[in-house]
Amino acid sequence: MRLLLLKSGYAEEVVLAWSREQLMSKYAELLAQGWDPAVVTRPVDPEVEKMRLAHEMDLKRMELELEKQRNEDREKERKLREKELEAEKERKKLREKELDAEREKMMQTDRLAAQQLDFEREKLKSEAKLKEHEIDVKEKAQND
Repeated sequence: MRLLLLKSGYAEEVVLAWSREQLMSKYAELLAQGWDPAVVTRPVDPEVEKMRLAHEMDLKRMELELEKQRNEDREKERKLREKELEAEKERKKLREKELDAEREKMMQTDRLAAQQLDFEREKLKSEAKLKEHEIDVKEKAQND
């Protein structure tokens, strides 16, 4: 009972000097006033409370800084991925252009080869006609 009275705010010297009847009387008064011994609050030292609040503020500030840093890191990663994707697109475009140029070159080579074949065919036809004409001329010359 002495402890409860001390916790309620009475000075230690006063509580220790009281008799059992006085203790019971003061305790009854507290209960009559609505004091609940289960919810006894201890006195708060303002300096300790200031230190606790300062510590909580420091923790919150550090949390905010950490979150800000994480957000900045995520943004940097996102930008890096965007740059990588852009570079990949550029490489694909360049490769596509190279393939188009290669296809065009192959088509030109095929056209040139086809033209050369046509030219050779015409040349052979001309040479065959020329030989045929020479043979006809020789046969005429021999027959005459």
